[in-house]
Amino acid sequence: MTTKQQRMKLLESLIRLKKQRVFDGNALNIHPGEFHMLHAICYHSTKEGEAKIRVSELAEYMHVSVPAVSQMLRGMETRGWIRRAMSEEDRRVCYVVLTDEGRKSLRNAAKRISGKIDYMLERLGPEDTEQLLRLFDRLEEILEEDRKEGKTSL
Repeated sequence: MTTKQQRMKLLESLIRLKKQRVFDGNALNIHPGEFHMLHAICYHSTKEGEAKIRVSELAEYMHVSVPAVSQMLRGMETRGWIRRAMSEEDRRVCYVVLTDEGRKSLRNAAKRISGKIDYMLERLGPEDTEQLLRLFDRLEEILEEDRKEGKTSL
């Protein structure tokens, strides 16, 4: 297969995968970006168990701009999933805090997503799963290197 044919096959595969809607935000009542963000907030829990993170840290973690994070947070705040809290030590610092409703939404979505992933892993089998994960890791390494070197996507 030529490089041009590989390029076309990869592009077509990515388009077909996207059309499969593995992560259907409408069915889960949560957008994929919101799920990722709630997960990131939960992942960055404090020693006291409170799930909170600075807006700038969240933007860095998700590889998006602070304004993009702020826009998504507004919608999540309206839904009662997060609240904002000022740092007691430095009033210039604003934390995003996961609410009980946010935890509940995250848990419900994660349960459904895990079920779908478990089904796919079972269908793939251990060897194909390991190969797929290895290739995804390698692709992520390449993209991260490019990002660090200032090379943009398209």
